[in-house]
Amino acid sequence: MKKKASIAIMTALIAPVCLGFTAITVDVGNWYATLSSVSDQASAAAQDVTRAKLYYPGLTTQAEQTIAERAVIDDGGMSGETVTVTHGSNSVTVGLSSPALLELPELGIRDHEIGRTASSHAVTTKSGTIISLSR
Repeated sequence: MKKKASIAIMTALIAPVCLGFTAITVDVGNWYATLSSVSDQASAAAQDVTRAKLYYPGLTTQAEQTIAERAVIDDGGMSGETVTVTHGSNSVTVGLSSPALLELPELGIRDHEIGRTASSHAVTTKSGTIISLSR
């Protein structure tokens, strides 16, 4: 009888700890997946702008900015994200900054504002190949 009682007590003490670790793991995994998504959006935007510059060499700065913003939205971006385009002679760097809220109710953290940022650099080679590098 004593052994059954001690098992029940240990289970009651360990179960909430295991559930807490599981919840934190899920929250961190969600945050990481979102961060990866922002990086993918920046990469898609850089590639789209570089491709447009390749086919239409006389693009204006405003047109390149619009192409980058639309590429971010088409790749699942949200409104409120800040897209910056930096130009080079045969390259484009797209920076993406997105506001986000971090919530870990298990630790008492609610509505903690964090930013997600990513940048991607795309280069056109002499043969017309587009190479994209993400940071």
